Amino acid sequence: MTCLELPEPDPDSGLLLASLRQAGVEAEFVAWDDPDSSPPGRFDRLILRSTWNYHLFPAEFAAWIDTADRRTCLSNRAAIVRWNLHKQYLESLTAAGIPTVPTAWLRRGADVPLRQIVEANGWTDFVMKPAISASSWRTHRFRVDRGEMEQAASNLEELVRNRDVMVQPYMTGVDTTGEKAVMWIDGEVTHAIRKRPRFAGDGEFVSGAAEISPAEHAIAERSVAVAVAETGVRPLYARVDLMPDTDEGPMVSELELIEPSLYLVQSPAALDRLVRAIATAPAS
Repeated sequence: MTCLELPEPDPDSGLLLASLRQAGVEAEFVAWDDPDSSPPGRFDRLILRSTWNYHLFPAEFAAWIDTADRRTCLSNRAAIVRWNLHKQYLESLTAAGIPTVPTAWLRRGADVPLRQIVEANGWTDFVMKPAISASSWRTHRFRVDRGEMEQAASNLEELVRNRDVMVQPYMTGVDTTGEKAVMWIDGEVTHAIRKRPRFAGDGEFVSGAAEISPAEHAIAERSVAVAVAETGVRPLYARVDLMPDTDEGPMVSELELIEPSLYLVQSPAALDRLVRAIATAPAS
């Protein structure tokens, strides 16, 4: 599944489609938001891939997901997608003892002075974004020592008027080592890449395949396990984004279970594993 207007190219799509067809699977890309597309029940299985506008229409997307899950075999399942839509799932990871990036949550319509939040947490360099977001949409970094508090407060006032918002410290370790994205496919951690920090309007830069430390491997496995425990179903795929922290080791910034890029070109073995899982799964 994709969307009618991709905000950016999907490097996985052509590779995955060609590999599925080579494996004997009849496959095509269909946009979830295309009113003229075939109904979900026409397909034996639907795989969410580049549905990268869902955050703009979260209620409509959630309704579509529920319909698709009832009519065919959907991956990932609706229960997982709904749990993962709002980034407050991070609280479930924290409660399970998994290190996560500290987060202050502001509900839609909240009237809490931003300065109060950052001073209470001792943050002088912080990131603000919607709690339902994708592709760094409306994600901005602000620095107190550069006189950006007024701009940040104005940004928060605009955001919180219509949606839940999250504020996090900027993890300066990414400036030197980058963010690590660890992929999990069909039951196991497969590979990882490094990414540069990305904010609204930025392009994405990723490395080739990167090593996965024992700590990163364990956090990825535990994060997926929390999602399974919370929803009662196992995902087909997941991506765990990790921020470096010099004092406490890697920390989860996001657990992507809806439509993450899986950087399949960096790992032919992971691509083969995903194709086999799709090709051999029962259509139910």
